[in-house]
Amino acid sequence: MLTKLKPELAIEQYELLPLLEKLQYLGIEWEGDMQTGQVYLQFSDGRIEFHNLLLLKAFVTGCIKMMEYPQHLNSKIELLEQHYQDYVQLQQELIPEIAQNCNSFIQEIHALRLLIYRGAREGRKYLLTLQVNQRKSL
Repeated sequence: MLTKLKPELAIEQYELLPLLEKLQYLGIEWEGDMQTGQVYLQFSDGRIEFHNLLLLKAFVTGCIKMMEYPQHLNSKIELLEQHYQDYVQLQQELIPEIAQNCNSFIQEIHALRLLIYRGAREGRKYLLTLQVNQRKSL
C-alpha cells in the first residue's frame, strides 16, 4: 500500500524550505497547497504551479543562481577595480624615484617605458641597476 507524504514533509524532505525562503528573500513569493501537494511560485508576470518537487527544486535552484549571478559579477568587478587601483598606486609611487635616480632623459624615458609596459617590478629592477652602476662609478 502506497502512502502519500504530507506536502509539508515532502518540502522539507527535498530540502526545499531553505531554498524557497531564499527565493522569497529575493522577492519571489511562494505557497504550498497542503491538500493537493502543489507548490505555487508567484512572479511579477504570473504564477507557476509545480506538482513534482524535484522539478521544483531544480527550478528554484536555477532561479536563485540567476538572481545571484549579477551580485557575483559585481563583487568580481569590485575586486578587479581594487587590483587596478593598487597597480596604479604602485606605479605612481615609483615615478618620484625615477626622477630622483635617473641621470638623463633617456634613462627616465627607458624607466617610464619599463614601468608602463612591464610593470613596477621591472621599473624597480632598472632603477636598482642604475643605483649599482652609480655606486661603481664613484
